Amino acid sequence: MVCAAMLALLAASSGVAAEAGHRERADLTNILSRRLQLRQTAGDVCHDSPLPVSTPPVADASKHRDHVLLVARYDEPLDWLTTLLAQEPWINNVVVYDKGADTRATLEEQFPSDRVRIRKLPNLGREGETLLHYIIEHYDMLPERIWFMQADPLTHQPKMLELLQPENIKKYDPVFQALTTQFDVYARIPDYLMTREEDQMDGMVKQMWVWSNSGDIMFSNGWREGQAPNVLGVDNIMKDLQDELGVGRADVIPRTVASAGKALVDRNVLIPYTMSAMFFMSKDAVHSNSLEFYKKARKYLLYDDDIGKSIIAKSVSGGGMYTCEWFRQGGHRGYLLERLWQYYFTNATKKEHPVSRLAVPIQYQPMRAAAAAAAAAVLVAQAKPPATSAYYPQLSTDLKRSKGSAADAKSATLLLEPLQSVSGQAGKPLCARQRRRAAEKKKRAQFAAQVLALALALALALALALALALPLPLPLTLPLNPDPNPNPTPNPTTNLTPNPNPNPNPNPNPNPNPNPNPNPNPNPHP
Repeated sequence: MVCAAMLALLAASSGVAAEAGHRERADLTNILSRRLQLRQTAGDVCHDSPLPVSTPPVADASKHRDHVLLVARYDEPLDWLTTLLAQEPWINNVVVYDKGADTRATLEEQFPSDRVRIRKLPNLGREGETLLHYIIEHYDMLPERIWFMQADPLTHQPKMLELLQPENIKKYDPVFQALTTQFDVYARIPDYLMTREEDQMDGMVKQMWVWSNSGDIMFSNGWREGQAPNVLGVDNIMKDLQDELGVGRADVIPRTVASAGKALVDRNVLIPYTMSAMFFMSKDAVHSNSLEFYKKARKYLLYDDDIGKSIIAKSVSGGGMYTCEWFRQGGHRGYLLERLWQYYFTNATKKEHPVSRLAVPIQYQPMRAAAAAAAAAVLVAQAKPPATSAYYPQLSTDLKRSKGSAADAKSATLLLEPLQSVSGQAGKPLCARQRRRAAEKKKRAQFAAQVLALALALALALALALALALPLPLPLTLPLNPDPNPNPTPNPTTNLTPNPNPNPNPNPNPNPNPNPNPNPNPNPHP
């Protein structure tokens, strides 16, 4: 019995030693092991509220207080990170939140442990939940500068490594800086639209703007995202969010941000938007919202708020859209949250597009008679024509040209006019579609002219060939006596049958024959 107790004690001590051997050194990282994470979430199913997984930060590393690069990963290759670390030795605090199947040990082998830390998280909420998790865990010990990016940043921003060079970091907005220039390949916006949008960072970054009344990107040429050709748009996303809230499309964003405690002062504005959710922000930008704000945002994203719980309760488990797992990944709320990050961190809005100087679309509503009369009186008093230039469908309403100075007009990349025919725009710049159509029309006209010229040349050549191939024509005047024999012998077989039609012409002879021959010989020769 004593021997059995000693063996049990020995086994327990060896187990403790083995467990201690697998623990991380405190000076490297202080995060929970994957085994403990799985133990925390063991037994959870999709229809239960997801429990937050704790990943304690490294609180005693003073050299990590200046910056952090947050990477949200599932299974993307991280070779770009190796290149970045070799290029920028100042980067010494990278945190990769991994939600895929790779083990932490496998990922840690790829990077120096004093510069890169790997943290495992349950696969929930895509990259939005990753950012919220970091903020919630580090709210009271945030570094001064925070970069957030997806694990395939070069797909969304080919110049991401350049943007992390110290000379380019000096050009950042100190509070919030967008770092992207495009969507992923499946949703890429055509270049003819993107080239006109607001440039930042010497053209390496595009700042986009979303209309609060529709959720669409508002392009500088006045198109909504849902109107632009070959653009994916968010109509289906906004339709689902309308159904969730039981409101019209114009109320989705105002209701969502108001529920989060960030109500819009003006419900009809442009909201700054960072495509693909990759950006830089300061600690002060994060602290502009309370810790409870981020906890509430995480519940919203994971459909763990009151409305979300009712949706989850009606959903079924499995793959595909509108399943419980799909909602736990953020459903369509994740796409809307991506469009709201920059507003949440900056509270910035605009009433006119910074490139085109077009005022934000104003919701169309029938004016009452008194209001219409008052507006007309004001216009008459000012002796100026109305500035409205409607060319939108009613869904997205009218745009108004902003009353800016001549200098503003010259600095605008594109000043829009109501859509007119090309002939009515003489001397005015045409939009890309009009230029393309005019060029196609010109090509068709040139082709038709070439075909006509070729047909005329072939006809002329054919006529000339026929003229050369035919014999010479007969002379127009015949000889008086074509017969070679001037005195031929009368033919005895000449038909002397009386002519039923005598010659009606009178005889020109003044001495007519008293016995005229009623049947004169038709042969004029004697």
